[in-house]
Amino acid sequence: MSDPIPESTRVEPKASSRWPWLLALLLLLAAGTGIWWYSAHRAGSAATRMGRSAFASQPTAVTAAAAREQSLPVWLTALGTATPHTLANVMPRVAGLLQ
Repeated sequence: MSDPIPESTRVEPKASSRWPWLLALLLLLAAGTGIWWYSAHRAGSAATRMGRSAFASQPTAVTAAAAREQSLPVWLTALGTATPHTLANVMPRVAGLLQ
């Protein structure tokens, strides 16, 4: 007969080391989803506050003026991007050269 295994040499089953990694992954996924949701809803509410969504479906009135030559001073004092609030597509009603 063999002797029983002494207490000091007995190997205890190790707790799974996957749970902390899965918990961290779940927390990162939840944080990313929360940030995405917040930024999507914040951008939508900012457009509503500025009144863009109310006028998005209405056409913008455009007037015409005679072209003239003049100097146009341009100063650039900072980095950034200029984005217009509205855009206008100017297209002729007939094909050919506009005069």
